[in-house]
Amino acid sequence: MSEDGFSDGFEEPNMEIQIRTLMGTTFDIQVSSTETVGDIKKKIYRVEGIPIYQQNLIYQSRELKDTIRLSDAGVRNGSTLTLVASMRVGPYQRDVCQWPANIMLCSRN
Repeated sequence: MSEDGFSDGFEEPNMEIQIRTLMGTTFDIQVSSTETVGDIKKKIYRVEGIPIYQQNLIYQSRELKDTIRLSDAGVRNGSTLTLVASMRVGPYQRDVCQWPANIMLCSRN
């Protein structure tokens, strides 16, 4: 609920998750379990300044799609998401990366 007493359409943050970058830094974000991955990317943009289109979030070895809710992805209070920045190669291409066992393998789509 917003300060003026009207509902703002968003649930109050009820959990804290960690975002870990490949550079080894981590930071915490207050979120709601009903927020989407796209909402989290907007928060990361506000904190870190990384453009949303360059962000990929990984949880339990899977890349999370922007439309999925945190609760549907199994993200709980205290979970850690890994932030991988992707670089655009062309107007419709991007690098697709996977990492098994800390080795990043990239292929171009």
